[in-house]
Amino acid sequence: MMTNFTLKTRIYLISTFIVGFFCLINSILSNENNDLRKNILSILVLCFVFILSECISTKGKKVDYNIYVIVIFPLYYLYNIQGAMLGILIGSLFKIYKINNEYVHIFNTPYYKTLFNACNKIIPVYVAHHFLNYIGFYRYDSFLLINMTIIAIIFYTVLFIINYLLLIILLKLLNKETEIYIFDVVIKYIFNLIIFTPISIYTIYISMNFEVALMFAALIPIVIVRYTYKLYTESQMYYIQTIELFMNTLEARDKYTEGHSRRVAELAIQLGKELKLRNSKLEKLRVGALLHDIGKIGISDVILNKPGKLTDEEFDAIKMHPEISFKLVKKIRKMEYITDIARHHHERFDGKGYPDGKDAEELEIEVFIVQLADAVDAMISDRPYRKGLPIDVVLDEIRKHSGSQFHPDVVEAYLNLVNKQSITQ
Repeated sequence: MMTNFTLKTRIYLISTFIVGFFCLINSILSNENNDLRKNILSILVLCFVFILSECISTKGKKVDYNIYVIVIFPLYYLYNIQGAMLGILIGSLFKIYKINNEYVHIFNTPYYKTLFNACNKIIPVYVAHHFLNYIGFYRYDSFLLINMTIIAIIFYTVLFIINYLLLIILLKLLNKETEIYIFDVVIKYIFNLIIFTPISIYTIYISMNFEVALMFAALIPIVIVRYTYKLYTESQMYYIQTIELFMNTLEARDKYTEGHSRRVAELAIQLGKELKLRNSKLEKLRVGALLHDIGKIGISDVILNKPGKLTDEEFDAIKMHPEISFKLVKKIRKMEYITDIARHHHERFDGKGYPDGKDAEELEIEVFIVQLADAVDAMISDRPYRKGLPIDVVLDEIRKHSGSQFHPDVVEAYLNLVNKQSITQ
């Protein structure tokens, strides 16, 4: 129920519903397409394709694959704003998709979610339509590739911006993590534009030049896109499973490591956000931190689980684990980008660390983020030969070694997080 939301969130949702309803009614009552009834069969076919595209839309880790936009532009270009709105209405009412082996449809989805999803399509299409009219770009009855391409690019650009803004505002109100990284947003936009524009134009060409029955040919590229995305998301899933396998293997051998790498990853991501790193860097921090100690697989169990302090020889053996980590991850496809974290997370800002004695000028900031997160968790965690240190002692150590062991910028970020009480102390 909407009563579970804050007052600001309820006001925003209700306002979005009202604006969306106005845009829908205004579009339907407009006289811009008097031939809508004559083309109702063709429109329904495209609406059916629209429903299927809604049902097979999927999500990736970095890009949302909302395949419905492939069909929304042909509906708009061929049958004006009314055709697009009709497609959105039918698609919102009849779409069915599968999440965690459970089918989701309008009857088991909260009404406010269905309404918001519909309005998050209606409002951007309405704005795109009036923007195109304002700047003087008009549709033509014939197939003019250049004109159509320009209109498609403008249409998708406005659609993307408005859709993104509406969603970001809602996520902010719901206190979801919504850090905005302009570079990642632009990449997502360009990716969608390159993929969807030619397929939309193909769909328009099919609809303008062939019988209604052949309009189902528009499904071919959509199915291909969906299958490609499916392969990509499955490869991402296997990638994550590989990381989990490494983690579980290491934790089964080293009692101290159990939970350590996950805590280091959590803190590293918080530090990365505090330092305003973009999403790709945060992902590198997450994976690099999770696997930074994987080289301990090559260290003797006797040394790893020794209850007392290590001898010099045993510590020298432990110091080999960054090199072993490096050799392991560099051989795994798609993990080459974390090799610097794997090898250098025990280096120091002043160049007196190991294994290579590199200093700050030779290493990226992500290495020092994981290095500090690793050191903090080591200090606050219980060890076989001592209890975890109090947070005040940890903070003193961090300040004391800023500019020598630790990167000053990372230290400042950590202290800011502590002051904000946004990390577990």
